[in-house]
Amino acid sequence: MDLMLQSKYEPWPAYGNSKLANILFTKALANRSNKDNIIAVTCHPGVCRTELGRYIFDPAAVKINPALYPLVAVIGAPAIYLTKSSAKGAQTQSFLAGSSSIDQRMTGLYYDNSKPASVLPAAVDVALQDYLWNESNRLTGEKFLS
Repeated sequence: MDLMLQSKYEPWPAYGNSKLANILFTKALANRSNKDNIIAVTCHPGVCRTELGRYIFDPAAVKINPALYPLVAVIGAPAIYLTKSSAKGAQTQSFLAGSSSIDQRMTGLYYDNSKPASVLPAAVDVALQDYLWNESNRLTGEKFLS
């Protein structure tokens, strides 16, 4: 598995892989730390208005007549209503960090809009969780919980 995307790097797949890795690692941590009373959860903040897009989307890769830029701006402007402010995007993280309703039974869960949510089948693949955990140990030179 090319965890570091050394053979072929593309921003959007790399971003998706990083989000999957967050879930896999959280589930692996939850499985390894349940006896230590550690609660490990992960979340999706939603699609937020941040500068992240400039690292994922390469406008130079899109072939469009520059005369159409104003039209693209008008068509794209309503997207602001489909995205969250950074403050709204932080609500789930804030909820998870401060809620007294989060306890050991919730460890390993994935949250969206402050509620447990389902994940892709790959995210519950224990072999992938173990692989990521072991590779993290190897790449950092550290031995975390076993």
